[in-house]
Amino acid sequence: MERRPVAESNTAWSTDNFRRMNDIRDAHLRRTEDPLAWQEAMIDMDNQLHADGQAADYTYEQGALIRGDELSRWVSGRI
Repeated sequence: MERRPVAESNTAWSTDNFRRMNDIRDAHLRRTEDPLAWQEAMIDMDNQLHADGQAADYTYEQGALIRGDELSRWVSGRI
């Protein structure tokens, strides 16, 4: 069984990125009419690019797979 919290976190992260890229494109197209939205989109993108915790190099004390009946202590990569 895959570590569900990691998979769910990565899925949410990717879904948010898809939405964010569309928002940035739209803000770019309207940048002269709404410069504040463009600025906010750039700040949001900068925060996203410098976020911690979504790296692909996860480490686990006992490996990436666990048996379904095992309880595992979840460790956040963002702390």
